[in-house]
Amino acid sequence: MKISSITEYILYFPLSIIVFLSKVLPIKSLYAIARFCGKAGYYLAGKRRRTANANLKAAFGERYDQAARDTIIKAVFNNLALNFIELLMMNRLDAEYCRQWIEVENFDYFQAAQKNNKGILFVTAHFGNWEIASIPATINGHAMVALGRRQKPQFWNDLINRHRRMTGRIIVDKGIAMREIIKELRKNGVVGILGDQSGRQGMEMNFFGRPIYMADGAFRIAARTGAIMIPAFNMRRGEKHHLVIEKPIMNGASASENEIEQAMLRYRDLLERYIGGNPEQWLWVNRRWRHTKARTVVLLTDGKAGHLRQAQAVAASIARQTKPVKVIELAVTFKNPRLRSLFTVAMLCCGPFIPLSCLRRVLTPDCYQKLENMYSDIVVCCGAATRGVALLLARENLSKTISIMKPAPFPARQFTLSVIPYHDSPRFGRNVFVTEGALNLITPEYLNEQAGQLRAAAGVKTDRPVIGLLIGGDSKEYRMAPEAIGALIEQVKKFADDHDARILLTTSRRTPPEIDRLLHAALDGYSRCGLKVFPNENNISSAVGGILGMSSMTVVTGESISMVSEAASSGNPVVVFDLLRKKADKRTRHEVFLNKLQARHRILRAKSGTLYDALQSCRRNPSRFKSLEEWKRLDVIIREKILK
Repeated sequence: MKISSITEYILYFPLSIIVFLSKVLPIKSLYAIARFCGKAGYYLAGKRRRTANANLKAAFGERYDQAARDTIIKAVFNNLALNFIELLMMNRLDAEYCRQWIEVENFDYFQAAQKNNKGILFVTAHFGNWEIASIPATINGHAMVALGRRQKPQFWNDLINRHRRMTGRIIVDKGIAMREIIKELRKNGVVGILGDQSGRQGMEMNFFGRPIYMADGAFRIAARTGAIMIPAFNMRRGEKHHLVIEKPIMNGASASENEIEQAMLRYRDLLERYIGGNPEQWLWVNRRWRHTKARTVVLLTDGKAGHLRQAQAVAASIARQTKPVKVIELAVTFKNPRLRSLFTVAMLCCGPFIPLSCLRRVLTPDCYQKLENMYSDIVVCCGAATRGVALLLARENLSKTISIMKPAPFPARQFTLSVIPYHDSPRFGRNVFVTEGALNLITPEYLNEQAGQLRAAAGVKTDRPVIGLLIGGDSKEYRMAPEAIGALIEQVKKFADDHDARILLTTSRRTPPEIDRLLHAALDGYSRCGLKVFPNENNISSAVGGILGMSSMTVVTGESISMVSEAASSGNPVVVFDLLRKKADKRTRHEVFLNKLQARHRILRAKSGTLYDALQSCRRNPSRFKSLEEWKRLDVIIREKILK
């Protein structure tokens, strides 16, 4: 055996001892050693265990809870250890062993297929002990050619192939000797292939509800040679084996593309049936959906609507570039602030050693129950309460992570991608994407859709120029004074009268009641106001997007970074109305944000006495405004960092 590194030496000598023991110890003793090794493997192979857990969640959803999944995974490791011992015992597996330990069902299908004289292609899976599946044929005098993938390190590849040959099998390396397989089939030989492989090529089909590319090479070989293809599955029953030979799925005649496809679907259905009935028998420890186009995106938020919209913008970017996409939204809720702080400190100090199950102690029962059985390909988090939970869930599911806003107290490098706005003073890095504003759902397609919904819901007419008016509310840094809003309305009404324009208004849930009353008094009965939406009274979900989609220009109060970002992304001229700052001498994030957008000609800022002039400037020179269009840059970074 060729050994080329210190690591291989370290692996080789314990393996040599096991090989020696396999030749001298009784079979029952070897099985006892294998079961011990299986238990040890379950606890030591953490990444493989997490892979199996993620695969089970992807395949079965909430069919199994965590305790049931753990039981299945332990059985998988036990099965692998028994398989390994049985592989080393190949020289001891004679006809007597077959009679005692292997039960074969439907062997007559194999005998009948021999009469075709064009060869038999057995297609099996990494199920039970697939190495045992060939023994009944070889014991009965039918040497089988087995297609195998080259293993690393080389001494391991040499070892397993030497033991495989002890049963009379002929091992052919995958990808380098297809003509040898075709030649064998044309001699009425028997070939065995593992058909549950998936990759970047093959026929696309759903497997446990998720699209994969299933390898079609074996099916095309059968079509080309006229060989009969027979599925076979070997199920472990303790230390015994039950080999089931199924009816042929390709009958030896020349097959069309449609017949090849139907044969692959029949094999897929059989595979799902066997795995679904005996999940502990399949090799879950490999990334089974590694190359799938499907993405399950989990959005973790702290319950704030603005944070949810930003997370939804990331999910929308993913959905624009790959399908199908399943989006799961979850508000992370801790039992109390003290437990949240303790959890954050624990994650900072010893995050890699904290299991997902620890969340049971800090999250509310309903929130934890949803997380426990949740599968994810991508975890998106927005809000300080979500970041530690996102890292744990991503590690559990081997997912990629996207953090929105500055991820403090966690370093940005812990996330696959950190999306941080410029006004948060980010540190630039390879996995940091800096935005000018807050992420949002605004795209031309979204605006058209929302405008159509708003027209249908409220009967809005746009037969003349439209001024969109978005009124927010009080915030930490800004106060919405009634006199300022009164001045805003009077100037917007004057502009609408002078230019025969319509006004479409929406406030927000943050708008103070006295401001809602002021707006009612100023606009109720005003003929040019074509729409008034007061979310605290009667909300229309498409109000903001619909108004932006129908407006010629937009006036928005400047206290909300999210609302200003949405307006600046619409492609319309945008006037941001400055509200009264609570601390005039304090330089706020909002000021940094607004100044940046104005410097880039995304918006035009105005105060109480200058709003009318700002609207006139927008009317005279609308081309000076440059749409924010953050979604285009987001699509590029998502494609490069997440979807590759």
